[in-house]
Amino acid sequence: MKASILLAICMAAALATAGESAVICQMASWSVYRPDGGTFQIPSIDPSLCTHGVYVFAGLDSSDQVESLDPWADLEAGGGLGGYAKFVALKAINPSFKPLLGLGGWANSAVHFSAIAGNATRRSNLASNVVAYLKKYQFEGIEIDWLYPLTANDKTNFPLLLSELRKAFDPEGFELIATVGSLAETIERSYDIVEMEKSLDYFVLLGYDYDGPWNLRTGHNAPLYLPEANPLCVNASVTLFLDGGLTPGKLVIGIPGYGHTFTLVSEADNGIGADVIGVGDAGPWTYEAGILSYNEFAVASSEWTVQRDSLNQAPYAYKGNQWFSYDDETSIAFKAEYIVSKNLGGAALWTIDEDELAGDAFTLLRAINAGLAKRK
Repeated sequence: MKASILLAICMAAALATAGESAVICQMASWSVYRPDGGTFQIPSIDPSLCTHGVYVFAGLDSSDQVESLDPWADLEAGGGLGGYAKFVALKAINPSFKPLLGLGGWANSAVHFSAIAGNATRRSNLASNVVAYLKKYQFEGIEIDWLYPLTANDKTNFPLLLSELRKAFDPEGFELIATVGSLAETIERSYDIVEMEKSLDYFVLLGYDYDGPWNLRTGHNAPLYLPEANPLCVNASVTLFLDGGLTPGKLVIGIPGYGHTFTLVSEADNGIGADVIGVGDAGPWTYEAGILSYNEFAVASSEWTVQRDSLNQAPYAYKGNQWFSYDDETSIAFKAEYIVSKNLGGAALWTIDEDELAGDAFTLLRAINAGLAKRK
């Protein structure tokens, strides 16, 4: 046991010094409720593969206090599962691991953050409340997930909120990162990049959901490139942030541990751009139509025909009238090479509980580490 802990620490140290690439492991707290085969246990995480971990999500109550959105999963009180404690305990295995708390998300974000950011007193109170909550549960910072700032006032006020958090965080040594949207209109409308950079350790680009069954044709979920200057790809989003003044080392590329499923109009027409009826079938563990996690696909991959787009090295697969766009080891290696070539900050996996869990677990996460380790 002592030998394995020492090995994990040495691996983490090697990663941290290999160009200081961030590997941010985002974990969905609700994954503990998935049925057998897909249930995720926090102690199964190998923290030597992560520089940071993000436990998502906590929310805010009506008095701007941080609150657990699922006390049974998050807390130990009343016989709960104690997710917070298990997550921060990973630091005992890898002392370099930084456990962060995701704050916000789709269900607890836009309206509340907008009101707080626009009021100096509420900004200050929130910063104090966040620090107290982090110290109580031994997290070392937050990933703020405001999806999304929608108005000109939000764009002005978001950096003010981040500045207040930074002022409160610095005496504690806490880290502050934020997820940011990938579409051109979102970037222009929502983010004062230069002002935000003054407070943030990292911007985590949501580098996925560029295409999906809502467009009624097949397309890549998370393409690095697209032909003919199509802006719906990771490279176009990165260019917008860098052209907007962001230091490259502050930008982390989000990589999906899931893909989108489509239902084809015709089984014979199964390439990129094929007509679709709509979303594909739900997976056996995530239960969401139009989505498959990588681990759901991996256990049944022999049933699918896999093709690869040479421009992106990105795979897609089809089976009968079902079509699936996703990332794998090859496409992630290609993205890691891009991250290194652009001197970007690293990569984040959304989410590690969707990665392969059987056998040599964390296939995607290991591919991220291997690719970023090539940074010189």
